[in-house]
Amino acid sequence: MLGNSDVKWLEKQKEKARSKVDEKNRSTYVDVVEGKIVLPAEQVSAEKAKDMIERAFKSLTAHWQSESLTNPIIVAANKANLADAKRTRR
Repeated sequence: MLGNSDVKWLEKQKEKARSKVDEKNRSTYVDVVEGKIVLPAEQVSAEKAKDMIERAFKSLTAHWQSESLTNPIIVAANKANLADAKRTRR
């Protein structure tokens, strides 16, 4: 059974994830706040945008690495590419 600290950690991570989604939405979509149109550039600083791009790149890199190890289609294609490379070097 999970201890209270595990549940607190999970809740904290859930809030962090929600915050990241909110940041992404503020940086992507025009919004209306208290009856006033708000542009993404007015809600997210250039530095914050750079951080978001870096985080997205890291996430995509991790996804690509995971897929290259676990997706059977990609694994098979990688094996075929290695075999072709070995044949060409001979």
